[in-house]
Amino acid sequence: MSSHDLAADFKNSSLRSLKEAVGDEVAQALRDVREKFMQLRSSASLQYETGLNRRQATVSAAETLREVKDAIGLLPSDQRLRGESKTLPVSE
Repeated sequence: MSSHDLAADFKNSSLRSLKEAVGDEVAQALRDVREKFMQLRSSASLQYETGLNRRQATVSAAETLREVKDAIGLLPSDQRLRGESKTLPVSE
């Protein structure tokens, strides 16, 4: 249906009728998306992946924080990172 057809259909209707019709169409269009979202949300594999990603992010953040602390001299000498000194990128 074209925008001109819609305008003609609602020419003599109230704004409320237009809003209700638009709301119904949007709800219908999103029904499949909502159902798929609910399936994924309850999926055990998604919950596992989310937990795994969270653990990986925590490990990565801890490593980055340790590198930063080492770079600015906040780590005790016995906890300093071994090997070459790492330099952190500086944004301008």
